Amino acid sequence: MRNITMKKKAILLGVVAILTSPNYLYAADESDVKAFFAKNKVGRSPDYGVIKNGMAGPELLMTVHGYADDKSACEGLIKQYNDDPSLSQMPGTYQCVPLNK
Repeated sequence: MRNITMKKKAILLGVVAILTSPNYLYAADESDVKAFFAKNKVGRSPDYGVIKNGMAGPELLMTVHGYADDKSACEGLIKQYNDDPSLSQMPGTYQCVPLNK
């Protein structure tokens, strides 16, 4: 029973250490995300952002990174939504834009 309590304490301490680390990334808005990826690349291929071109204008919805080919992965994600707009909750089109080189 004592080992379980020690494991819980160790896990809790690890989570606190990660969240309070100066390397922990917090993005307040889209510009923070773009600034991070402009300076950092995840993996070998350029990272991509999924942009929704809707009524409110272009908006970064998510990033695609860590794949062998991030561009192909991104295009695969948005294809069905551009092919069938009824799948999207709000009208508009999707595109993949590079976030770094």
